[in-house]
Amino acid sequence: DYSRSGNPTSECLQQSIASLEYGKYALCLAFGLAATMSLTYLLKAGDQIICFDDLYGGVAGGIEYSRRGRNTRVSYK
Repeated sequence: DYSRSGNPTSECLQQSIASLEYGKYALCLAFGLAATMSLTYLLKAGDQIICFDDLYGGVAGGIEYSRRGRNTRVSYK
């Protein structure tokens, strides 16, 4: 199940980070692509992503897929 349905260690880490940052919530993910895609799903129409032009193919493809579905813009620098 690879912790898809919850993990007490991850939940403790998230609560600790939220507390350290004086936040209400925190989210810890296992790898960078998961973090990148999670952030793109927070974007609204008209938002813009600025990223490097030399991205890992999976990240670039994920950003493009998310962009089209949410009407966001992407600038590669």
